[in-house]
Amino acid sequence: MGFGLMMIGGCGVQIYEYPVGGDDAWVNPFVQKEASRPVGQPAATITPAPSFNRNPIITSFIANPLNAVNPGDSITLQVDVIDEDHDNLKYTWTATGGTLSTTAGRLVSWIPPGRAGVYSILMSVSDGKGGSAEAAQNVIVRSNGIPAVSGQAAIVNNEDATSSLR
Repeated sequence: MGFGLMMIGGCGVQIYEYPVGGDDAWVNPFVQKEASRPVGQPAATITPAPSFNRNPIITSFIANPLNAVNPGDSITLQVDVIDEDHDNLKYTWTATGGTLSTTAGRLVSWIPPGRAGVYSILMSVSDGKGGSAEAAQNVIVRSNGIPAVSGQAAIVNNEDATSSLR
């Protein structure tokens, strides 16, 4: 009795058995005897366990300057990610306001809107095999130094030529 192995598409192994000499008895430790199976047909198929995909890991997410800017200034954001499976990574960036220099890659610049407030910059990374990771930075856009006036203001000239704000 002899055994042979054959790779199929790199994802499985088929075990073949064949009689040696005049011995017609089939002996296979993996499968019960099958009298109707012709010589050279697979006796058993062994398929390797599916590979396990690990999620990308964000190791740093840095804003420069650190999370506070004036309207019109620029802030640079950089993310560092590792993927233990060495998959190709795709980066996606979004912001709740302002303008991003790009929406892909590890490094982006962001120009805030002309209004003071807190804005979020979100980054997600995926490995194309179901693994992903996300992170966000909140950035404070400071007032530009001019006091905000709410409502309506009017200048009234008094008879003595002074002005007042009502």
